[in-house]
Amino acid sequence: MTRLVCLMGMLPILLLGACGDDEEENGDNNNHNNNDAFCESYTRTGFMVEGTVHNAASVTIPSTVKVYVDWVVTSGSPDHDYTLGEGCYDAQAGKYVMALANDPPTAALNDYGACKLGVANVHLFDGDVVDGSDMSSLVQSQPEDWYGATDRFAIIFVQGDCSTNWPADFPAGYGLGSCVTQTTGFDDFDSVTPSSTDAVLNATDDVGNLDWCNWT
Repeated sequence: MTRLVCLMGMLPILLLGACGDDEEENGDNNNHNNNDAFCESYTRTGFMVEGTVHNAASVTIPSTVKVYVDWVVTSGSPDHDYTLGEGCYDAQAGKYVMALANDPPTAALNDYGACKLGVANVHLFDGDVVDGSDMSSLVQSQPEDWYGATDRFAIIFVQGDCSTNWPADFPAGYGLGSCVTQTTGFDDFDSVTPSSTDAVLNATDDVGNLDWCNWT
């Protein structure tokens, strides 16, 4: 089955070194505007991503919707997702926040020997999702409970002794990436560039309506 972020096949990508545990260092890489006026009761610890929920389709998002991070793994067979949560969605503000206090588990990372790569999108899903669940399967089996994702932004996690291709532009550990669409070749993949901007989450009731970045 096609993964939600079009991560298909083996990733011929190398990346940067391991993430440190220092909270201050992690904070330097946050996409965080120091604006805690929304989701005030949510604990903001570790690496944080915040963004606007862009609802151009005027989808009715239930007040019970939850925010999850979905890591996509294609380095082995079969491909799989590894979902973690949960963040906070503030309907009144039209924003979400996701805090990641710990490194992703090994099962959430693409494994290329010395290089480990994590690529994850933020999703809105109306229901409880057990850690380690496959978001692609949930969207397929419960499409009525899925309300959109960050199709043009992803959380990136790099670990290992690697230094080529787009992961080399990211700091060790967590970072936020935005999609750079490839326009020069039919078979070429999109690339990813570090971003500190608003990580927009596009609300929709149809996964096919989103412009998923073809990271690999």
